[in-house]
Amino acid sequence: LRLNFPEIEYNPSNLAGEKIYNFHLITSINSTRFLPPEDLWFAGFKLNYYYYSQYLIVYLSKLFFIATEIMVNIAFCLYYSLFFLLTYSFGFFVFKKKSTAFLFPFFILFSWNLYPLQYLLEKKSFLGFNFWENSRIISGTINEFPFWNLLMGDFHAHGNSSLFTLSIITILFIFLTSSGHNQYYSLKKILLTSLITGF
Repeated sequence: LRLNFPEIEYNPSNLAGEKIYNFHLITSINSTRFLPPEDLWFAGFKLNYYYYSQYLIVYLSKLFFIATEIMVNIAFCLYYSLFFLLTYSFGFFVFKKKSTAFLFPFFILFSWNLYPLQYLLEKKSFLGFNFWENSRIISGTINEFPFWNLLMGDFHAHGNSSLFTLSIITILFIFLTSSGHNQYYSLKKILLTSLITGF
């Protein structure tokens, strides 16, 4: 979709979305010896912004000896692949059917809010549709959703944290629906849940 419509990330006040800023964060983290990293926009000061998603990219880059400019693309694909697998896994544990489990990735990862439908009903066409407005449907708030982050290539924590949230929900669901009362409180399950929650 983005290959055919590169303008999908166009915003009059910010031509590249936040890709440039994200890569600046990654570069700053990659070149620092101590955390927090230096603020590239305010020289001589430490970064006063959340950067854990970008930190994970730099961590993987150093772990596997891959240049950060390449790791950014790998990490983006990896993140959404894992997101798809987690939503599918959760759907499978809920429905116990592979075919029905695909509803979960569709509705959680690939569905939109109703703004495009509202726009189509009002304008009778998608001409002039501004993709950016799709994430600002409630006045004074930001309403980004997984598919919007996917198309924008966004590495913000509000998008990436959903991966950890889904992991916790899936594991808890498996634990709570397991047969046998003693399984709920086994040390292994408690430690695994605590580890993911703390991460």
